[in-house]
Amino acid sequence: MSNGNLTQVEHKAPIEVGQRGLVLRTLDDMYRFARCVAASGLAPKGLEKPEAILVALQYGFELGLSPAQSLQNIAVINGRPSLWGDTMLALCMASPAWNDEVFHEWFDGKEGSDSYRAVCRVGRKGRKEPVERSFSIAQAKAAGLWGKSGPWAQYATRMLQMRARSWALRDAFPDILRGCLAAEEAMDISSQNDAPVLGVGGLAKKLGVRQQEDQPQVAEVHEEEAGQPVEAQEEETRETGDGSNYDGLIEQAASLEAIDQVIAILKVDEALDSEEKTRLVNLAVKKKRELRSVAV
Repeated sequence: MSNGNLTQVEHKAPIEVGQRGLVLRTLDDMYRFARCVAASGLAPKGLEKPEAILVALQYGFELGLSPAQSLQNIAVINGRPSLWGDTMLALCMASPAWNDEVFHEWFDGKEGSDSYRAVCRVGRKGRKEPVERSFSIAQAKAAGLWGKSGPWAQYATRMLQMRARSWALRDAFPDILRGCLAAEEAMDISSQNDAPVLGVGGLAKKLGVRQQEDQPQVAEVHEEEAGQPVEAQEEETRETGDGSNYDGLIEQAASLEAIDQVIAILKVDEALDSEEKTRLVNLAVKKKRELRSVAV
């Protein structure tokens, strides 16, 4: 060059190409490929950055997927990689442990009724007992999924099938799937900020019930309130409960677990008078008998 300086050009080894496309052998190979995918604009949603693509590639390698299969079949939902239901099935069917004679998927019950369910049965070679899992409309309702906008409103039976399949495959082939969720299931899990608080405590918050341990500390009394009787001041700060929220929850309860939670929080709700509490508990017990008879 005219200025006498020498420019060094780095020559990287070419990436090997096999019968099934590129063969990524090193971290540098993976990152170079990831950069090409990101620059192409063909990266799936959630995998727009080379670093995210590289992690997805590694995740796929551990499951036995090729680079292209990883990009096509790994979905990043709420920041967590997951697999589409058909991919989970394909990985398990490719395993030497897969017993194709046992595998069966079907629906039973009256279509549209709460008892209507999808069932999936899978088996491993060398094991006598198959793994059978199901997911019903009643379970979907209890989880707040039935009628939910999106796939649950458009392809409800398919979503039932994918949930039953995911549970069966994950329980029968944990060594193959390594704890990954089905994308169809991951979509139903809210992000951390929107995740509902479960159990009795979560139900109490939903109802606005203040439990014993949640009672507020005594606030400073203003001058205009100083002349009021203590009972009147407490009545203003005390949350009242007429049971209307409970009536709706009891009516909507679609599982024994759900009605048990309602009964549990009823017993600790101090805003209900004894007569109203007795009425609601009796109503909830009646609903529990109905649910139990349906389950049988």
